[in-house]
Amino acid sequence: MLLTFTGEVADTADIASFKNDIATVAKSVKNLNLTQGNKIKVLIDITNFTATYVSEAVDALVELAREDKELVEKTAVFGGSTKVRVIGDTIIMLSGRKNIKFFENKTEAVEWLNS
Repeated sequence: MLLTFTGEVADTADIASFKNDIATVAKSVKNLNLTQGNKIKVLIDITNFTATYVSEAVDALVELAREDKELVEKTAVFGGSTKVRVIGDTIIMLSGRKNIKFFENKTEAVEWLNS
């Protein structure tokens, strides 16, 4: 599954739309898992995504990562600024997921997913 995050989450005004997107992702992960009958691999492109630490957005992503824990084999994330990656590391830590990694580019991310 390829997910592409674009745009910006900078304050609480962006949260409603962001949570709707997260709900769509959660539903898609569940449906793909059911269709395939096994854990899926997720590739996330954050090349054109910027974010400020908005606790509600972090909470939504932590909850998604927790819910998907048993449905996802690996998640590889590529691109993004140092700031977005730090937020991502926080999400990984809070979710308890051990199978999410960040990469500089898509090639590295895909190689890890396929390893």
